[in-house]
Amino acid sequence: MSAAELLESKSLGEPVLGGCRLARARVIRATPAAALVSLGDQLAEAAIAALDYTPSPGDRVLVAGDAAAEYFIIGVLATAQPRPRLKLAASQDGSSTIVSVDDGDLELVAPRGAVRIVAAAGIDATCTGPIDLKSRVAVRLSILDRASEALRRIGLTRSSLDLQHEQIGVASRKLTATAARSDIHAGEVAADVGALTLTARRATATVGTLLTNLGNAYHAVSGLWQLLADRTRMVVKETSHHKAARIYSKAEDVKLKADKIHLG
Repeated sequence: MSAAELLESKSLGEPVLGGCRLARARVIRATPAAALVSLGDQLAEAAIAALDYTPSPGDRVLVAGDAAAEYFIIGVLATAQPRPRLKLAASQDGSSTIVSVDDGDLELVAPRGAVRIVAAAGIDATCTGPIDLKSRVAVRLSILDRASEALRRIGLTRSSLDLQHEQIGVASRKLTATAARSDIHAGEVAADVGALTLTARRATATVGTLLTNLGNAYHAVSGLWQLLADRTRMVVKETSHHKAARIYSKAEDVKLKADKIHLG
């Protein structure tokens, strides 16, 4: 029998349920296990006996008991605010179980533990709004092997982002990266760009062997260009032009070999 049916079948104050009396009441103050209710001009503490009910101020409830013993909330007549109801249903083909609420949000709360979702075939999340993952410590995504050991992972902590994988692909119309310091370690780097612009206050390069193949090379140096080498060799197939206001050359031995030498 529902709370409403029980209330209709008995008059207020009429003994029911082994001498207890029924009364309508309104919740004044609530805790998860009890509530302060108003019984007309009387206030009383009532324990929660109704299943799946958390009281809120303003709820109208059905109370059983008496002042000499104890009051119990045994039914809910109306709630101050509409509350979503959880529904379990099956899909049309019967292959899925659907958990839904008619209105409002759905939360999974474990205040003293963890929430785990285990699925053999995969997890598919679809929404029309943003997806937010929040943690006070770290957010990690891992790909496991058959022994449940992490093969590849993405780890985000308060101080770092760790990404480990065999291959990473990024496709974007515009890519912007800003960092106070950047370190890149790679066995081999290949870059194919249409145009490259490099601006730096100072550039330092340490290279074992440098090979360049250029169509044209133009250098403009406002200050000093200095080359320090054990040996230099320059091969020009056609004409080599040198123009300077002054030329100073110093060597212990100078050799010139040409069919013709013009001076002056």
